[in-house]
Amino acid sequence: MADKLEVPETLKMTFKRVLQRVPADRRDNIKIQKNILLFLKLGGERLARARIKPIASPFPGNISVVKPRPLPVVVAPVVKAVVDNKNPTLTEEDKSPEEQD
Repeated sequence: MADKLEVPETLKMTFKRVLQRVPADRRDNIKIQKNILLFLKLGGERLARARIKPIASPFPGNISVVKPRPLPVVVAPVVKAVVDNKNPTLTEEDKSPEEQD
């Protein structure tokens, strides 16, 4: 690796401990190492471990994105009523076949 990261002597052991939490295939990544060093300088080992946790956890490979379907619109049938002041009734065409007998 041409770009070597210089870790201060006071942070070397802490840097190694936090780096051990990163998966082996990502430990050589200079960006991850710089992030660890930055978090160590800003907030210590606790902050660095908390921020490295998402990097250390593997992304699930069997995830699928499903677009939600819109809910169907249900329209209730409209019943026509003939309004008579004394006797409101349904018209003949609105009655069900059982009521027409």
